[in-house]
Parts: sequence; C-alpha cells; structure tokens
Amino acid sequence: MPFNKFKDPTYVNLLSEALEHITLTPDTFSERTELPDPESLSGCLLLADRGYFSLAYVAEMLNAGASFVLRTKTNVNPLVLNAYGGESQRLRRLCGKPLQKVAERLPKKTPVDLDVCWQNAQHHLSCRLVVGYNPKTREFRYLLTNLPRTRYTPEQIGLAYKLRWQIEALFRSFNLGYWLDRERDKASKRQRNQTPTEEAIGRMELAIKAGEAKARKLTTQSKPPAPKVAVKPGEPLSVIAQLRGMLKGTGPP
Repeated sequence: MPFNKFKDPTYVNLLSEALEHITLTPDTFSERTELPDPESLSGCLLLADRGYFSLAYVAEMLNAGASFVLRTKTNVNPLVLNAYGGESQRLRRLCGKPLQKVAERLPKKTPVDLDVCWQNAQHHLSCRLVVGYNPKTREFRYLLTNLPRTRYTPEQIGLAYKLRWQIEALFRSFNLGYWLDRERDKASKRQRNQTPTEEAIGRMELAIKAGEAKARKLTTQSKPPAPKVAVKPGEPLSVIAQLRGMLKGTGPP
C-alpha cells in the first residue's frame, strides 16, 4: 500500500549490532500492534519508547520472565511505595501517594528511584520507575523497568535506554533515503514529460535574453562622451550660438 508517511517498528540486536526485523506501516498505525510476543522475550532485555507503553503488555512480560526498560508517558499515576534519591537516601515525603500528587516535588538535580504499583480491576503489578529531569526539554523522563536495584543504578538504567538511539538514527536514515528517492522520481518524470519543442524554445529564450543583455552592454560602452562646452565670463551670447550650432550639426556660425 503506498503512503507518504510511515513508521518502521524495528528490532535491533544490540549485542551483535544486527537488524533482525523491520516492518513498514502507515503513520496512522499503532506501534503496539508490532510488539514482539512476550513469550519470545524470555531471558531478553526490551528497550522501547513511550509509544509502546501498555500496562497489559508489561504484565505479560513479567509473567514471561522478560526484562525491560520502557519509557512511559508523563501522565502515568501509579502509587509510590518507596522513593530513593541521591546516595540511596529514602524520600519519605513521596511515599504512599499517587505519583501525580508528588510530581511537582520530585528533585531535578539527581534521578529518583521509585517502587510503584498499579492496583485496579484490570491490572495489579509492581515495578521500578526511574525518574530523571531533562533541563533542555524541561520535563521529567519516566523509565519503567524490572531490573534489580541491587545490580543496576538509576544512571545505568538511563544509559541502557539511550542505546535505543541507534534505532532512531536508523529510522532517520530510512526517511532520508525515502525522500531522496522520491525527489529523484519527480525530477525524472519532469524530464520525461518535457517535449523536445519545449526544451528548444526554452534554450532559444535564454539565448535571446543573453544576446539582448550583451547588446545593451556594448551600446553603453560605445556611446560617445558628451562634448564639453567652455563657458567664459562675459560671452553668454557666443556660448548660446555655439550650442545652437552643435545641436543643428553645423558648428558655430
């Protein structure tokens, strides 16, 4: 199906640095439909952007024994069970409250390591949520993961998520290549549609314009300078007579 804007759900093996799977879909399609089967992720680490976030999918990955670092949207509102700041200091003021109620009190200088849970009729799950502040965008970044705190620091979780930038760079190169191919096709079609007569007329018009410009230049350069008339005090009548003779082409009378 032809389309101008597209997405490319892509699986990249970061250990082998190999592209394993890619699917081109229209821009209106949801990315979540292209997520891998959670059972196939057992013993693997999934890095995914916030467009792929789904509590139902997170629950399936937990049941399948998969590991993940998944960016969530900033409007998520789980219950904060525990909160740790710099040097693993426990932040009691954030505990036992919904995340959105304490979001404005989150520190910006150091990442915050939270234990959160969702408890509702559809989902009951607990995860680790690493929150970091980006001063450039002036917003918090939420990374949901099940990697253990005893082995992976919040900084390491953030570095792991940055590895998925390789996929973004690959996606941009695909977009650039697609745009270049499309522009080449447009140029070739314009060239094929142009008839020989139109091409010859265009060349003749350019030649005529160039000739006219050259002729104007030559005319300006070859124009004789205006004669100088010396005006002497006390001889106004002779000067007027001299000018009259020059205009008539007969010289002074």
